[in-house]
Amino acid sequence: MEFLVEFTLQVPAGTPQSEVRERQRAESAAAAKLADDGQLVRLWRVPVDDRAAAVGLYRAESKAQLDAVLSDLPLADWLRVTVKVLEPHPNDPSRAPRLTRVFRLEATLGEALDLGDTARGRRRIVPLTGGTFAGPELEGRLVPGASADWQIVLADGTALGDIRYTLETDDGAFLYVQARSVRHGSAEVLA
Repeated sequence: MEFLVEFTLQVPAGTPQSEVRERQRAESAAAAKLADDGQLVRLWRVPVDDRAAAVGLYRAESKAQLDAVLSDLPLADWLRVTVKVLEPHPNDPSRAPRLTRVFRLEATLGEALDLGDTARGRRRIVPLTGGTFAGPELEGRLVPGASADWQIVLADGTALGDIRYTLETDDGAFLYVQARSVRHGSAEVLA
């Protein structure tokens, strides 16, 4: 779970400066350890009049665990603390899907088999007759006879692809891959 924690420091009147400095050094060391442990993610200073204030982003298994962490801070008895539980937002950019390159396939194509018009468009099957693939963690060859692009070609020339192919890695493992595609362009480019 993630928590937004707001701190306001209130040093008791009459506290010796040597004690303030010692506690602040200890607080700095405690914050560094919490960061190393992954519990303190970020920390910001907030300008508030003449008082010291901060906002931190913390991670903990539960609010009770976070409360225990905060109560162990060297400045705990001088801090006014407000904790807010954070929940994921659907528009959070960090939740957006990300693509990771797995491999690059270079394939040779056979002659397209034109099956004619259907209710959805013109059906074509384009065999993938060979090729190789390579990526950061695997490489190998395309298995001919077990790979093709089943296409529906629309009236404007747009091809909707259902590409299914079988790969064999260099260590003998077989992978079945299916991808969908849309190919569109001017008649000259598509030719």
